[in-house]
Amino acid sequence: MFKIGISPRRHPKSEVSRSAILKAAARLFVDRSYAEVTMNDVAHEAHLTKGAVYHQFASKEEVYVAMLHAELAEQGLRFASALDSGATTRQSLRNLVSYFLLLSPAERKVMSLLRRDINLFSDPVRSQLIHAYQQALPERVERVLRAGAARGEIHRHDPRLLSWQFVALVEVMLNDYARGLFAPEAQVDYVLDLFFCGLSTQRGECHG
Repeated sequence: MFKIGISPRRHPKSEVSRSAILKAAARLFVDRSYAEVTMNDVAHEAHLTKGAVYHQFASKEEVYVAMLHAELAEQGLRFASALDSGATTRQSLRNLVSYFLLLSPAERKVMSLLRRDINLFSDPVRSQLIHAYQQALPERVERVLRAGAARGEIHRHDPRLLSWQFVALVEVMLNDYARGLFAPEAQVDYVLDLFFCGLSTQRGECHG
């Protein structure tokens, strides 16, 4: 087991190799199960020698976990940009959903790897990955909802619970069945209307 910590300063060439390894790993783990991928596969996919891969990472687990942390960090910045671009709670969440639904199939699958494989790992790695996911998405949504409640735009419910409920609605829309039911813009409206209005036909106007 290893710990995620501050990495020593690397040579630019080493950084290029590390990036190539992580991108190769993302492609492989999306297409195959964790057990099916080997370090030889990672080296081949990254166009590097096996020794070069082991120079960067001590094990397949270390490659996989580093890849997930890198992907979550990158997507987290994009989620933040989408959420920060809205003037109201609904506009912010609309921008996030629009971005999320425009992810490529490969990007969507990478985001789903954590849910697929989290139980393969024990603590502290498991807890670190869950925390990284929470920082990347639910905690950012929570801050937007908390601010919206403070402005009087939404009722004062528990913002943490609401954030997880909202993220769950979005993630459901990423499966092939749901995507086949709506045009892209209609998908966004469906998620927002369900979250803000619910299913009742007696709620009146709630599309602010």
